[in-house]
Amino acid sequence: MFRNVVKKPVMGWPVWLLGLQMLLTACGGGTTELSSTSTPVPAVAVATTAASLGLPINPSPATTTSQPVLPTVTQAPSATSLSQTAQALVPATAPDTTLALTTIPIAVPATVAPKTTEATATAEVVAVIPARQASDEANFVYLKFPDLNYLTFDLEQSSLAGNPPTTLAKNVLTALRVAPSKVAFLQEVAQGSDTVVQLKLIDLSVSNSQAVILDPTVFQVLPKDQQSNFAAGRYGVENQAINSLALSPDGTQLAYTKANPKARFEGLTSQKAQPTELWVVNPNDVNPNPTRLVANTQDFMAFPLWSPDNNRLAFIRTTSFGTGAGFPTALWSVYKDGSRLARLTGPDLGKLNGQVYQALPAFNLRWLDPTVLAFQATDQRQAPQLWQHDLTLGLDFPRPLALSVDYNTFFCEIPRRYVFMTRSTGGVSGGIYSVKAELPAEKDAALPAPNPIDQSGTELLGCKGDKVVYKGADNKISLVTLKSDGTFSKISLNYSENPAPRPILDFSPDGRYLSLHNSVNSAVSVYSSDGKLLVSSPTFSTLGSLGWLNKRYLGLNIDLYQTTRPEQLLVLDTDAPAGGFKQVDTGSGFNTIAEDKSY
Repeated sequence: MFRNVVKKPVMGWPVWLLGLQMLLTACGGGTTELSSTSTPVPAVAVATTAASLGLPINPSPATTTSQPVLPTVTQAPSATSLSQTAQALVPATAPDTTLALTTIPIAVPATVAPKTTEATATAEVVAVIPARQASDEANFVYLKFPDLNYLTFDLEQSSLAGNPPTTLAKNVLTALRVAPSKVAFLQEVAQGSDTVVQLKLIDLSVSNSQAVILDPTVFQVLPKDQQSNFAAGRYGVENQAINSLALSPDGTQLAYTKANPKARFEGLTSQKAQPTELWVVNPNDVNPNPTRLVANTQDFMAFPLWSPDNNRLAFIRTTSFGTGAGFPTALWSVYKDGSRLARLTGPDLGKLNGQVYQALPAFNLRWLDPTVLAFQATDQRQAPQLWQHDLTLGLDFPRPLALSVDYNTFFCEIPRRYVFMTRSTGGVSGGIYSVKAELPAEKDAALPAPNPIDQSGTELLGCKGDKVVYKGADNKISLVTLKSDGTFSKISLNYSENPAPRPILDFSPDGRYLSLHNSVNSAVSVYSSDGKLLVSSPTFSTLGSLGWLNKRYLGLNIDLYQTTRPEQLLVLDTDAPAGGFKQVDTGSGFNTIAEDKSY
């Protein structure tokens, strides 16, 4: 996605953790609550939400395959600093329509790769959506902070033909595309005398689109005399615990965190904060049914992550997200019906070869399969590590996949291997390696031996599918095709830009394309996944950010540092690269929204 360098409030992890993005409703909120023993509390009907049809609440999650029964952990190992007890559980105005489509020509190599019900929930009309074109890929949703914008156009035309960018919603904190035509987002709105953050859903396939309220009060702005300049000042909740939207793999449930305004706890900064709880909602306009999975009175719950079988959520718990010196995190999980709440591991990660390891914090969480969770951790004094935690083994501590790795560590889905740079405590790189993500089903499995890719490699840029991109000691950019046994093939990319500073890599969501650029005085080079150079743009002196709007269109934000003119959003159609980058919007704060699937 676009990397916002300026003009947008910091809403996520510290820079070195990138890549890891408040009241209950006064009248009951139209919600359902589940305790840790999965006993439902009847929902309360509310005028601002749909009449709930109810999520199925079963003693255990429905599944088509047998799953090992995991013990519900009610107490953590003694060496932890976190609490150890499992909890019971405006109408938008259309922008100027006179914007012309501006084309910026690009160089194209001789060979170019070929193309390969009726709502019952409360809704508000926020925008008139233009008629959809034949291809969904010509419809974009993006943040023009703090607004959520929508655009549909034909890149073969010389103008927007009456379809200018449309503002879908204002004062948006974060957004997530949950279906090809549906976007969920958190929006700050006035509610009587209060200002609250609501969870909403908008369907782009409907003319006169309506934003449906999924949860009417997720957070609430505190009175000014209760606000502070600290991290939890505005909502009583730190930002990292706010932007936590996670769509289940089957697309049927959306997990999020929500403040518990009835409780307060003291974090690391001695600031009283509201704890956050874990909730789920159906991302549809008929039966949202917001449901509390895990109640909480003592810390922040954040970054929910669905298991690949849709049955379980992993999440972190911490009393603070720190001030740059790290913060303790514990990893927990719960089933989708609220049952089997369990502390998995952390902050204490055990001792290995006389060395004590701790999650201060844990980050880069990923389910490898329905019962195996991988993550990175560091205690700020050591280089980060890569860990694997098999929930079926009943261990208090995870097992290591690799020690002393860089923060930029990536999982390659096709060979199911991690790629990483080794890193000393002082930050010196020792080359690029891969390691198999799976460990033997033994409690005392040995640390696996990594396979070298380039022992003199200096920058690991990323991985998608089986494609790894890195910079070597010779400053050349290499594209590696990695196999499951650790062997690989490699080619050099025709990248003519200055490789210093670190080039920025962006894969398209489906992995068919990749782009490379630097932030200053750089052209944008776009390649097919086999390494063929498709296009190379002119040099942009103030190129700010880059990101894929979907699997076909590449967005480009330029003039980020110019104060005399607005920023520009340019778009390139990778199926018709000869058309060049075309200007589709101007303003500031551009950012693509996250997508859970390759739309």
